[in-house]
Amino acid sequence: MQVGTKVLAAITRRCWWTMVSVACVLLDHGYGRWLLRRLLIVYAKRQSGSVSDFVFEHAWARRDGRDYSVVSRTLDRRSCVALQKSFARHWEEADDYWFHVYRPKAGDTVVDVGAGVGAETTVFSRVVGPSGRVLAIEAHPETFFLLKKQCELNLLANVTMCPLAVIDRVGPVAIEHNPVWESNSVVVLADGDMAGAVVQGNTLDDICRECQIETIDFLKVNIEGAERLAIRGMTKIIKQTSHVCIACHDFLGDMEEFKTREIVIAFLRENGFTITERLGDSRDYVRDHIHATQATSIQ
Repeated sequence: MQVGTKVLAAITRRCWWTMVSVACVLLDHGYGRWLLRRLLIVYAKRQSGSVSDFVFEHAWARRDGRDYSVVSRTLDRRSCVALQKSFARHWEEADDYWFHVYRPKAGDTVVDVGAGVGAETTVFSRVVGPSGRVLAIEAHPETFFLLKKQCELNLLANVTMCPLAVIDRVGPVAIEHNPVWESNSVVVLADGDMAGAVVQGNTLDDICRECQIETIDFLKVNIEGAERLAIRGMTKIIKQTSHVCIACHDFLGDMEEFKTREIVIAFLRENGFTITERLGDSRDYVRDHIHATQATSIQ
């Protein structure tokens, strides 16, 4: 009986997602979005019991009270799943992934390298408050568009956005254009040929100087393996940084470009940081989050 119930539940989920996929294709335009929005509201209430709203403002977003979570310009099965994540969940993930050692406080300056669509940027903005500042850097043009919508909808007046790839030099680079935006990484092919979107690259030292940032209270980096390039271009600002969390991606496999954990740890230690690791965590990607605190407080 129990096995039959599980099979029925699995079939129901499959049928639901088939319906969602078809609805997205048929309704995600013009007046059809009104009906699609109603379906999303019903499903969200069915799943969690909470009442949330969904809006389309040149991009789809979920609204929980005053907070918006922007997902994508068009809906498909994956983005519908992402829309089910409440903004409270983004806070929980920030506390878990990024604030394990240091939680920014009012008045702090936070630099968010690899800001993505801006979920963490919004949390950072709320935490540091009107007297604080957030610099959100995102390289991919489409993802940067969604980041701008996220900041616009959430009225994040203390956020400065930069459409740049953080690397070790000034100049154009290529960034992958994957359906899953979180996996996009900087790519430069042999003989100068490039694949993906061509974007401007710069060093974090130069970006901070141009944005008039002299000290950083918290630096978050999540750039899918490009951290080996990024750290070469932050040799000055890192000495004026108090707390760091860099998401390395060794867990993705044997590809050499993702083997950055030891390089990042060595760089931070060379610059006077004390390292905190979470080697006992069951999640491989969390074990690759490198937390670091400057031994001497930055004044």
